[in-house]
Amino acid sequence: MEGVIAMTKLERQTAQNRIQSLFDLNAIIALAEGQLSRVQGIPMLDDEDHADWMQGYTDRVHEICMEMQELRTFGHRGGVE
Repeated sequence: MEGVIAMTKLERQTAQNRIQSLFDLNAIIALAEGQLSRVQGIPMLDDEDHADWMQGYTDRVHEICMEMQELRTFGHRGGVE
């Protein structure tokens, strides 16, 4: 068939993985935007349990942020961009 470029198995696998990564990254963005709204609505309470919960939430958000920063260099030679 003229004009059709056949892809190898590895090229198809790469294309499928790129598409999945795009879907997942868009989902991460949407979830993060939802969390921005959520955190803006967290009340300021003089309550130890609430403060502890907020600390745990903040710690988890920071862990996720650090993981995303590590992703920046994933697959680069020597870990550099």
